[in-house]
Amino acid sequence: MIKIFTLLLISLHASLFALGALYARRPLSNTQGQPLWLTHYDAEVTITDQIAVTHVDHTFKNESSSRLEGVFVFPLPENAVVTELALWINGERVIADVMEKDTARAVYENIVRRQIDPALLEYMGGNVFKLSVFPIEPAGHLMSERRIEITYAELLPYENSQVEYRFFMKTANMSSKPVQRASLAVDMSAKKDILSCLSPSHTEGTGLGITRINSNEFSILYGNENTQEEKDFRIHYNLKNDAYALNQLTYVPDMNDPMFFDKSGDDPYFLLWATPPDEITRAEIVKKNIAFMADVPLYIWNRQRSG
Repeated sequence: MIKIFTLLLISLHASLFALGALYARRPLSNTQGQPLWLTHYDAEVTITDQIAVTHVDHTFKNESSSRLEGVFVFPLPENAVVTELALWINGERVIADVMEKDTARAVYENIVRRQIDPALLEYMGGNVFKLSVFPIEPAGHLMSERRIEITYAELLPYENSQVEYRFFMKTANMSSKPVQRASLAVDMSAKKDILSCLSPSHTEGTGLGITRINSNEFSILYGNENTQEEKDFRIHYNLKNDAYALNQLTYVPDMNDPMFFDKSGDDPYFLLWATPPDEITRAEIVKKNIAFMADVPLYIWNRQRSG
Protein backbone atom coordinates (compact mmCIF):
# COMPACT_ATOMS: atom_id res chain seq x y z
CA MET A 1 0.00 0.00 0.00
CA ILE A 2 1.28 3.49 -0.82
CA LYS A 3 2.19 5.30 2.40
CA ILE A 4 1.99 8.89 3.49
CA PHE A 5 5.22 9.98 5.13
CA THR A 6 5.18 12.52 7.96
CA LEU A 7 7.70 15.00 9.28
CA LEU A 8 7.48 16.96 12.53
CA LEU A 9 9.54 20.15 12.93
CA ILE A 10 9.62 21.79 16.37
CA SER A 11 10.18 25.35 17.74
CA LEU A 12 9.11 27.43 14.72
CA HIS A 13 6.54 30.23 14.74
CA ALA A 14 3.86 31.08 12.18
CA SER A 15 0.61 32.99 12.08
CA LEU A 16 -2.25 31.90 9.85
CA PHE A 17 -5.93 31.67 10.71
CA ALA A 18 -8.09 30.19 7.97
CA LEU A 19 -9.56 26.96 6.69
CA GLY A 20 -7.07 24.60 5.05
CA ALA A 21 -5.73 25.81 1.69
CA LEU A 22 -3.91 23.88 -1.05
CA TYR A 23 -1.23 25.88 -2.89
CA ALA A 24 0.08 24.33 -6.11
CA ARG A 25 3.08 24.74 -8.40
CA ARG A 26 5.01 22.71 -10.97
CA PRO A 27 6.78 19.71 -9.37
CA LEU A 28 10.13 20.37 -7.64
CA SER A 29 10.09 24.03 -8.70
CA ASN A 30 10.90 27.01 -6.48
CA THR A 31 8.02 29.17 -7.71
CA GLN A 32 5.40 30.44 -5.30
CA GLY A 33 2.31 28.27 -5.22
CA GLN A 34 -1.15 29.55 -6.12
CA PRO A 35 -4.28 28.49 -4.21
CA LEU A 36 -6.38 25.78 -5.86
CA TRP A 37 -10.15 25.76 -5.82
CA LEU A 38 -11.61 24.40 -2.59
CA THR A 39 -14.77 22.99 -4.13
CA HIS A 40 -16.36 21.82 -0.87
CA TYR A 41 -15.69 20.81 2.71
CA ASP A 42 -17.61 19.09 5.49
CA ALA A 43 -16.72 19.53 9.16
CA GLU A 44 -18.01 17.38 12.01
CA VAL A 45 -17.42 18.41 15.62
CA THR A 46 -18.05 16.52 18.85
CA ILE A 47 -17.89 18.63 22.02
CA THR A 48 -17.97 16.88 25.38
CA ASP A 49 -17.80 19.30 28.32
CA GLN A 50 -14.66 21.28 27.35
CA ILE A 51 -13.11 18.79 24.93
CA ALA A 52 -13.73 19.27 21.20
CA VAL A 53 -12.80 16.82 18.44
CA THR A 54 -13.02 18.30 14.93
CA HIS A 55 -12.90 16.35 11.67
CA VAL A 56 -12.62 18.30 8.39
CA ASP A 57 -12.96 16.70 4.95
CA HIS A 58 -11.69 18.98 2.12
CA THR A 59 -11.81 18.52 -1.66
CA PHE A 60 -9.61 20.64 -3.93
CA LYS A 61 -9.59 20.78 -7.73
CA ASN A 62 -6.87 21.53 -10.28
CA GLU A 63 -8.47 23.36 -13.23
CA SER A 64 -5.21 23.85 -15.12
CA SER A 65 -3.79 21.69 -17.92
CA SER A 66 -0.61 20.89 -15.96
CA ARG A 67 0.39 18.27 -13.41
CA LEU A 68 1.12 20.09 -10.14
CA GLU A 69 2.71 19.57 -6.75
CA GLY A 70 0.66 20.91 -3.85
CA VAL A 71 1.30 22.26 -0.37
CA PHE A 72 -1.72 21.98 1.93
CA VAL A 73 -1.57 24.38 4.89
CA PHE A 74 -3.87 23.88 7.86
CA PRO A 75 -3.89 26.06 11.03
CA LEU A 76 -5.04 24.68 14.36
CA PRO A 77 -6.23 26.38 17.55
CA GLU A 78 -3.46 27.11 20.03
CA ASN A 79 -3.99 24.07 22.28
CA ALA A 80 -5.06 21.58 19.59
CA VAL A 81 -3.25 18.42 18.51
CA VAL A 82 -3.67 16.45 15.29
CA THR A 83 -4.98 12.93 15.93
CA GLU A 84 -5.32 11.74 12.32
CA LEU A 85 -4.49 12.88 8.81
CA ALA A 86 -5.62 11.04 5.68
CA LEU A 87 -5.15 11.57 1.95
CA TRP A 88 -7.36 9.91 -0.67
CA ILE A 89 -5.30 8.20 -3.40
CA ASN A 90 -7.10 6.60 -6.35
CA GLY A 91 -10.25 6.13 -4.27
CA GLU A 92 -8.39 4.69 -1.28
CA ARG A 93 -8.26 6.47 2.09
CA VAL A 94 -4.64 6.33 3.26
CA ILE A 95 -3.76 7.32 6.83
CA ALA A 96 -0.45 9.03 7.61
CA ASP A 97 2.47 6.91 8.83
CA VAL A 98 5.31 8.08 11.07
CA MET A 99 8.88 8.38 9.80
CA GLU A 100 12.05 10.09 11.11
CA LYS A 101 12.19 13.62 9.68
CA ASP A 102 15.39 13.53 7.58
CA THR A 103 14.49 10.14 6.12
CA ALA A 104 10.92 11.32 5.40
CA ARG A 105 12.05 14.34 3.40
CA ALA A 106 14.58 12.33 1.37
CA VAL A 107 12.05 9.59 0.62
CA TYR A 108 9.42 12.15 -0.37
CA GLU A 109 11.67 13.91 -2.89
CA ASN A 110 12.83 10.58 -4.32
CA ILE A 111 9.24 9.39 -4.77
CA VAL A 112 8.21 12.65 -6.45
CA ARG A 113 11.02 12.17 -8.98
CA ARG A 114 9.71 8.67 -9.68
CA GLN A 115 6.18 10.08 -10.24
CA ILE A 116 4.61 8.06 -7.41
CA ASP A 117 2.01 9.47 -4.99
CA PRO A 118 3.48 10.49 -1.61
CA ALA A 119 2.62 13.12 0.98
CA LEU A 120 4.75 14.74 3.66
CA LEU A 121 3.35 16.41 6.80
CA GLU A 122 5.48 19.10 8.43
CA TYR A 123 4.92 21.16 11.58
CA MET A 124 5.63 24.84 10.83
CA GLY A 125 5.27 26.13 14.40
CA GLY A 126 2.46 28.23 15.80
CA ASN A 127 0.27 25.11 15.46
CA VAL A 128 0.27 25.38 11.65
CA PHE A 129 0.81 22.20 9.62
CA LYS A 130 2.00 21.90 6.04
CA LEU A 131 1.25 18.82 3.94
CA SER A 132 3.12 18.30 0.65
CA VAL A 133 0.98 16.49 -1.93
CA PHE A 134 1.96 15.02 -5.32
CA PRO A 135 0.71 14.56 -7.98
CA ILE A 136 -2.26 16.80 -8.61
CA GLU A 137 -3.25 15.79 -12.11
CA PRO A 138 -4.51 18.23 -14.78
CA ALA A 139 -8.19 18.99 -15.36
CA GLY A 140 -10.21 16.07 -16.66
CA HIS A 141 -8.15 13.45 -14.82
CA LEU A 142 -9.58 11.51 -11.86
CA MET A 143 -6.75 12.75 -9.63
CA SER A 144 -7.29 16.41 -10.54
CA GLU A 145 -9.41 16.44 -7.38
CA ARG A 146 -7.50 15.81 -4.16
CA ARG A 147 -9.36 14.96 -0.98
CA ILE A 148 -7.68 15.58 2.38
CA GLU A 149 -9.06 14.81 5.84
CA ILE A 150 -7.71 16.05 9.15
CA THR A 151 -8.89 15.36 12.72
CA TYR A 152 -7.74 17.30 15.77
CA ALA A 153 -8.64 17.55 19.46
CA GLU A 154 -8.47 20.54 21.79
CA LEU A 155 -9.29 21.71 25.30
CA LEU A 156 -11.64 24.68 24.95
CA PRO A 157 -11.09 27.90 26.92
CA TYR A 158 -13.41 28.48 29.87
CA GLU A 159 -14.11 31.78 31.61
CA ASN A 160 -16.96 32.83 33.90
CA SER A 161 -19.07 29.75 33.08
CA GLN A 162 -18.70 30.36 29.33
CA VAL A 163 -16.89 28.05 26.90
CA GLU A 164 -15.90 29.08 23.37
CA TYR A 165 -15.39 26.91 20.29
CA ARG A 166 -13.87 28.49 17.18
CA PHE A 167 -13.67 26.96 13.70
CA PHE A 168 -11.27 28.69 11.31
CA MET A 169 -13.72 29.14 8.47
CA LYS A 170 -12.16 32.01 6.47
CA THR A 171 -11.70 31.13 2.80
CA ALA A 172 -11.18 34.57 1.28
CA ASN A 173 -7.85 34.53 -0.62
CA MET A 174 -7.46 30.83 0.28
CA SER A 175 -9.40 29.44 -2.69
CA SER A 176 -9.27 30.44 -6.35
CA LYS A 177 -13.09 30.43 -6.51
CA PRO A 178 -15.98 30.48 -4.02
CA VAL A 179 -16.61 27.25 -2.13
CA GLN A 180 -19.50 25.41 -3.77
CA ARG A 181 -20.65 23.72 -0.55
CA ALA A 182 -19.66 24.23 3.08
CA SER A 183 -21.15 22.36 6.01
CA LEU A 184 -20.49 22.21 9.75
CA ALA A 185 -22.26 19.87 12.19
CA VAL A 186 -21.68 20.09 15.95
CA ASP A 187 -22.89 17.61 18.57
CA MET A 188 -22.49 19.13 22.03
CA SER A 189 -22.99 17.47 25.42
CA ALA A 190 -21.96 18.13 29.02
CA LYS A 191 -22.33 16.56 32.43
CA LYS A 192 -23.52 19.91 33.75
CA ASP A 193 -26.62 21.66 32.46
CA ILE A 194 -25.98 23.76 29.36
CA LEU A 195 -27.77 26.99 30.15
CA SER A 196 -27.44 28.61 26.74
CA CYS A 197 -25.77 28.21 23.35
CA LEU A 198 -25.35 30.84 20.63
CA SER A 199 -23.08 31.92 17.80
CA PRO A 200 -21.69 35.47 18.10
CA SER A 201 -20.30 35.22 14.55
CA HIS A 202 -23.30 33.92 12.57
CA THR A 203 -27.01 34.64 12.78
CA GLU A 204 -29.57 31.88 13.16
CA GLY A 205 -31.82 31.43 10.15
CA THR A 206 -29.10 32.32 7.61
CA GLY A 207 -27.68 28.85 7.20
CA LEU A 208 -27.38 28.27 10.95
CA GLY A 209 -29.65 26.17 13.15
CA ILE A 210 -29.19 25.64 16.91
CA THR A 211 -31.38 23.00 18.55
CA ARG A 212 -31.61 22.12 22.23
CA ILE A 213 -32.07 18.36 22.58
CA ASN A 214 -32.27 18.33 26.39
CA SER A 215 -30.71 20.15 29.33
CA ASN A 216 -27.30 18.59 28.60
CA GLU A 217 -27.22 18.45 24.79
CA PHE A 218 -27.32 20.78 21.80
CA SER A 219 -27.11 20.22 18.05
CA ILE A 220 -25.69 22.95 15.79
CA LEU A 221 -25.86 22.81 11.97
CA TYR A 222 -24.43 25.33 9.53
CA GLY A 223 -24.36 25.26 5.74
CA ASN A 224 -23.64 27.62 2.88
CA GLU A 225 -23.16 27.51 -0.90
CA ASN A 226 -20.98 29.48 -3.31
CA THR A 227 -19.34 31.29 -0.43
CA GLN A 228 -16.13 33.12 0.36
CA GLU A 229 -16.19 33.38 4.16
CA GLU A 230 -14.61 36.46 5.71
CA LYS A 231 -14.85 35.41 9.36
CA ASP A 232 -14.46 32.40 11.59
CA PHE A 233 -17.34 30.40 13.03
CA ARG A 234 -17.70 30.79 16.81
CA ILE A 235 -19.92 29.11 19.39
CA HIS A 236 -20.40 30.27 22.97
CA TYR A 237 -22.13 28.07 25.51
CA ASN A 238 -22.74 28.54 29.22
CA LEU A 239 -22.52 25.73 31.74
CA LYS A 240 -24.26 25.64 35.08
CA ASN A 241 -21.43 25.95 37.55
CA ASP A 242 -22.58 25.92 41.16
CA ALA A 243 -20.08 23.39 42.54
CA TYR A 244 -16.49 22.26 42.15
CA ALA A 245 -15.87 19.97 39.18
CA LEU A 246 -12.96 17.69 38.31
CA ASN A 247 -12.40 16.23 34.85
CA GLN A 248 -9.61 14.05 33.51
CA LEU A 249 -8.47 12.41 30.29
CA THR A 250 -5.94 9.56 29.99
CA TYR A 251 -3.76 8.81 26.98
CA VAL A 252 -1.75 5.61 26.47
CA PRO A 253 0.61 5.63 23.45
CA ASP A 254 0.29 2.53 21.28
CA MET A 255 3.47 1.84 19.31
CA ASN A 256 1.58 -0.70 17.19
CA ASP A 257 -0.65 2.10 15.93
CA PRO A 258 1.04 5.38 16.96
CA MET A 259 -0.07 8.94 16.48
CA PHE A 260 2.41 11.08 14.55
CA PHE A 261 3.59 12.73 17.81
CA ASP A 262 4.27 9.40 19.60
CA LYS A 263 7.84 8.22 20.06
CA SER A 264 9.17 4.86 21.21
CA GLY A 265 9.52 4.86 24.99
CA ASP A 266 6.81 7.46 25.66
CA ASP A 267 4.93 6.91 28.91
CA PRO A 268 1.16 7.19 29.38
CA TYR A 269 -0.06 10.56 30.65
CA PHE A 270 -3.26 12.23 31.75
CA LEU A 271 -4.88 15.65 31.80
CA LEU A 272 -6.69 16.87 34.91
CA TRP A 273 -8.53 20.16 35.21
CA ALA A 274 -10.50 21.56 38.13
CA THR A 275 -13.26 24.15 37.83
CA PRO A 276 -14.39 26.10 40.91
CA PRO A 277 -17.95 27.43 41.20
CA ASP A 278 -18.53 30.87 39.73
CA GLU A 279 -19.65 32.33 43.06
CA ILE A 280 -18.20 31.49 46.45
CA THR A 281 -18.23 33.22 49.82
CA ARG A 282 -15.18 33.66 52.05
CA ALA A 283 -16.83 31.43 54.65
CA GLU A 284 -16.86 28.56 52.12
CA ILE A 285 -13.11 28.75 51.57
CA VAL A 286 -11.41 26.01 53.59
CA LYS A 287 -7.66 25.53 53.85
CA LYS A 288 -6.73 22.10 52.61
CA ASN A 289 -3.93 19.82 51.46
CA ILE A 290 -4.54 17.87 48.25
CA ALA A 291 -2.82 14.57 47.40
CA PHE A 292 -2.87 13.07 43.90
CA MET A 293 -2.37 9.35 43.36
CA ALA A 294 -2.05 7.63 39.97
CA ASP A 295 -2.47 3.87 39.71
CA VAL A 296 -0.60 2.53 36.66
CA PRO A 297 -1.60 -1.05 35.73
CA LEU A 298 1.44 -3.31 35.38
CA TYR A 299 0.35 -4.70 32.00
CA ILE A 300 0.27 -1.21 30.47
CA TRP A 301 3.73 -0.38 31.80
CA ASN A 302 5.18 -3.61 30.47
CA ARG A 303 3.58 -3.08 27.07
CA GLN A 304 5.09 0.39 26.85
CA ARG A 305 8.56 -0.87 27.79
CA SER A 306 8.37 -3.81 25.39
CA GLY A 307 7.33 -1.47 22.52
